[in-house]
Amino acid sequence: MPSSHTPLKGKKRQQATELLLTVTDILDSNNIPYHLEGGTLLGLARDGQLIPWDTDIDISICSDRFPAAISALKQLKKSRWRVKTRAMKENGICWNADSPRIIKIKNRHPYLPVLPGDLCLDIFIKYSDKQYTYWKAGEHIMRVKRAFYQGFDTVTFMNRELKTPCHYQQYLSLKYGNWKTPQQNWHFSNEGTIIK
Repeated sequence: MPSSHTPLKGKKRQQATELLLTVTDILDSNNIPYHLEGGTLLGLARDGQLIPWDTDIDISICSDRFPAAISALKQLKKSRWRVKTRAMKENGICWNADSPRIIKIKNRHPYLPVLPGDLCLDIFIKYSDKQYTYWKAGEHIMRVKRAFYQGFDTVTFMNRELKTPCHYQQYLSLKYGNWKTPQQNWHFSNEGTIIK
């Protein structure tokens, strides 16, 4: 784990919970479908809570909802959060260079751009063709069958119903294999959804 990332423990875990619920409430109130992703989905599905050794929060939206999401998330800028977009660097399977890749929501500090260990919520932008849905995480291209993103299931967290990919248990098995057994030293580069 890079030294600039700190686990979701104590006050940071409480802030992560608040940020996750705030962002999903904004997306829901603007009719923007989202899906829990990565360790966030894994923790809520398996343990009913955020994984304490995870270092960020992950959700996703489909690429056609990106403009609406950016517009809706502007309200976060009125509080302590920064909303930044990162773009693809090259043409891909379903995207062009400069297409949105990820929205990063981080703590905003008056005089410093980012502090080590800051809380981060990543919104991965997903692109689909007729058969698959693709996204990029780090330098990896990931892929699953499009059916996982044609609708949603839910998990309950803090008395809220949060959206997950359809058949999320099968989805988690594709990504992590035996996802019901915690693995504290997991790295996303081991995921079964990586195609490149």
